[in-house]
Amino acid sequence: MANTESSFKSTALQANLERTAATVEIPEKYRLLLDIAREHYGIFQRTQDLLTEMNHPFVNWAVVLKQLRTLSLGDFHDFNRHEKGREALETFLGIYLDVIRSHAGEETPETAIRYLFDFLDLILSKSGSQLERNRALLPGLLEQLNDLSAREALLFRKGSTYGKRLLKAAREHMALLAGLPLDLFLRQVFQATYSFWLAQPDPRDWFTREGEEAAAIFGYDALVKPLTHRSLTALLAALPPAAPGAGQETADPTAGYLDRPDYDQIVEGYLLVADELERSPAYAGREYLVKLDFLFHIINVPALADIHGRTLIEINRCLALVFREKTPENLADFVRSVFQLLRKCTTCSQYRSTVLNCITTVAREVFKLNYHPLADILIEELIAFGFQHPQLAGANTDWQI
Repeated sequence: MANTESSFKSTALQANLERTAATVEIPEKYRLLLDIAREHYGIFQRTQDLLTEMNHPFVNWAVVLKQLRTLSLGDFHDFNRHEKGREALETFLGIYLDVIRSHAGEETPETAIRYLFDFLDLILSKSGSQLERNRALLPGLLEQLNDLSAREALLFRKGSTYGKRLLKAAREHMALLAGLPLDLFLRQVFQATYSFWLAQPDPRDWFTREGEEAAAIFGYDALVKPLTHRSLTALLAALPPAAPGAGQETADPTAGYLDRPDYDQIVEGYLLVADELERSPAYAGREYLVKLDFLFHIINVPALADIHGRTLIEINRCLALVFREKTPENLADFVRSVFQLLRKCTTCSQYRSTVLNCITTVAREVFKLNYHPLADILIEELIAFGFQHPQLAGANTDWQI
C-alpha cells in the first residue's frame, strides 16, 4: 500500500499555538545574569532558558523553579566569584521569592521555600572569601521572609526545619547573626509548625482503650506524648514573645530554637513511636497488630504524606514477620484483625493502592503456607472486604474517561 500523507490539520492546535506564541523580552534587571554567564556557553544557555521561561506570558513556575535550582546551585561558584557576584546572588534570591509569591498551586511555592534555604546554606558554606560581602544579602531577605511567613503561615509550616538549619549554619560565623531579625522569623515559622499540627488528628486518640490493661494504656500515652495536642500546645505557649518586655531581652534571642522540635522531627516522631510500640513489653504477643494499627492511622493522615512511602514498607515488613514467626494454626485471628484494620483505610480513596498492596502481601504469605483452613479465611475476608469500584467521573477536555 502506498504511503499517503494526511492532509488533516488541527485547527484547535493551530489556534492554541498562535495564542501561546509570544515574543519574550527579558527585563533589564536580569541582564546582569546574562552578562556574567556570557563567557560560558552552557551556563549562558541555562540562564537564557530560565529568564525566557519566567518572563513568558504563560509562565510555568514549576519549570522556572527546576531551572532556577539547577542554575543557582549548580553554577554557584561561577556567579559568586564575579566582581558583581553579590548582585547576581541577590537576583537569584529575588526569583525564588517571585516563585513563592506566584501562588502556582501549593506544591511549587512550598518547594521553592525549601530550594531557597538550600541556596542560602550554599551561600553561607561556600562563599569563601566573599562571605562578608554576601552577608549584606541577609537583612533584606529576612525582612521579606518575615513578611511572607506572617501572611502565609500555612505555606511556611515546614519553615521551622529550614530555619533551624539556617541557624546552625549561621552560628558557625557568629558575626553573621549580628543585627539580623532571625529570631522573629524563627518564632513565626515555629508557630506555623505547631499550629499546623494542632489542626491534625491527635495521635493520643488512635489507641482503643476499652478492654485494655492499665500498663498498655500508660505505655502508649508515654510513647505518643511528644506528638499530642497537649504537648504541642505547651510548645506553642513556650515560644518567646514577638516583642520582649523590659528585662526579658537576652544576649542571643535565637538561643533555645535548636532544642525545639521542628517540622521534620515531628513527622519522624510518628515512625519512632511505631518502632517503640513494636519493642514495648506491654504489647508482647500482639506487638505487630498494635504497630500495624498505628501505621494505618499514619496512612490515613494526608499531612503525614512525607512518610507514607516508608510507612507502607514497614506495614509490609510487619505483615511478613508475623507469618514467619507464627504457626498457620495461630494466624486465623491475625488475618481477620488485619482486614479489620484495612477497612479503616478504605474511607480514603487516595490510599487504595496501599490497601491493595497489603492485601497482596497477606495473600502471598497465606498461600505460601499451603494451609487450606487459613486460605479459606483469607477468601472469606476478601469477599467481605468488597471490590474496587471504577469511580468513573465523566470525561476530561481530551475526551478521556
